[in-house]
Amino acid sequence: MITGCTQQENEQPPVEEDQEEVEQDEDNQENQPAQDNTLDKEEAEHLIQSFRDQLIQETDEHLKVKNFNNKEELVNQLTKLADPELAKEYVDLFYKEENGDLYIIPKGGPVLLNKDLPYELAKNEGGLYYITQNNETEAKGKYSLYILFNQSDGKWIIQDIKLDVEEQHDPEDIPDQKKEEPAEDVIYSKQQIEQKGHLLLVNKSHALPEDYVPEELVIPDVLFTFEEQLPKKQMQKEAARALEEMFQQAKAENINLYAVSGYRSYERQDQIFQYNVNQHGEEYANQFSARPGESEHQTGLTMDITSRSANFGLIQQFGETKEGKWVAENAHQYGFIVRYPENQEDITGYIYEPWHLRYIGKEAAKEVYKRKVTLEEFVNSMIPKG
Repeated sequence: MITGCTQQENEQPPVEEDQEEVEQDEDNQENQPAQDNTLDKEEAEHLIQSFRDQLIQETDEHLKVKNFNNKEELVNQLTKLADPELAKEYVDLFYKEENGDLYIIPKGGPVLLNKDLPYELAKNEGGLYYITQNNETEAKGKYSLYILFNQSDGKWIIQDIKLDVEEQHDPEDIPDQKKEEPAEDVIYSKQQIEQKGHLLLVNKSHALPEDYVPEELVIPDVLFTFEEQLPKKQMQKEAARALEEMFQQAKAENINLYAVSGYRSYERQDQIFQYNVNQHGEEYANQFSARPGESEHQTGLTMDITSRSANFGLIQQFGETKEGKWVAENAHQYGFIVRYPENQEDITGYIYEPWHLRYIGKEAAKEVYKRKVTLEEFVNSMIPKG
C-alpha cells in the first residue's frame, strides 16, 4: 500500500554553505580595492572656485541678488559644495536681507586660494585633505590660509576655512616714523583738471566741480550691451580710440567684449547715488556708489565693460572669465587699468570692480601694471617728498 507524504516530509532541509567558500568570499571582499577617495590639486582648485562663484552672486546695479530671494536659499545651494555651518557663516558675512530681497554687502570677494601662488595640499592623520598657503596683500598684509576638505555622500566638500593674519603695527607704534595726516578733501578747479590730464585722481577726497563736462566726448566704435544713443556711450576722444584698439585686438584673439557705461554727468550721478541712499542708507551706499563729483565716470576716461560669459552684467565673476582675465593682463598695453583691484578697498574706497576700466595713458598704465599698485599709490608716488 502506497501512502502519501505530507508537505513537511517532502520539504528538503536548507543546504548549508560551505564554510570554506564563505571565508573565501569574505577574503575577496576585504581584498577588493577601496573606492578612490583621493583629492588632487585640480579637483581641490575646482571645488574652491565653484564655491567662490556660487557665493558671489550676480546682482543688479543696486546690489540686489538676481537668482535668490533670501539667505536660506543661497545657503542650501552652497551646501552642495561646503559644510552647512561654513556656508551659513559666509552667507551671513556677505549678504543681508532687506524688504523681502537679498542684497550683497560690498566688501570685495572672499579671501580664498590663489592658485597662481605656491600652496601645499596634504593629508592629516584623520585622512582628510587640507590646503595651506601663505600670501600677502596691501589690504591684509601677510596671512596664512587653511582650507580643510571632508567627504559627504561620497563627494569632497569644503569643511572649514581659516585665515591667520599676522599682527600689523600701527605707524604710531613704529619709532622714528611720522604718521601722515589725512589730506583735506579737494574740489578741482578747471585749471587743475587740465594740468593733471589723464592722471586726474577722482575719489572720495578728490572731486570734480558740478559744472565740469569733458571736451571732445565721442562714442567709441565698439559693441555695447544696448542700442540706444545714450550719453553713457561717450568717452573722451583719446580714451575712446584706445578702447577701440583694445576691443579689436581682443576680438582677434577670440575675446568678445562689450561696453556698458562710460561718461556720466554730475546730475546723473546724483540721481543714482540718491536712489542707492534711499534704498540702503548713505554709509552703505557709498561703499559701491560714488557721490556726485566723486565718480570717475564724470571724467569721460572710464568705461565699464562686460562679456556674454558674465551674462552681460557688471559682476565680480567677470574677473574670473576668460574675457576678464584677458583684460586684467592686457588693458595696460592700451592705456587702461582696472581701477578698483581686489582687496584694495582700504586704498581706493570701493569694492573690487574688474569691469571698471580707467584710461591713464599707455606709459602710466604700464607702470601701474608693473608695480601692481592702485592709481592712488601711483599718483602719490609722483608727489615730491619734503
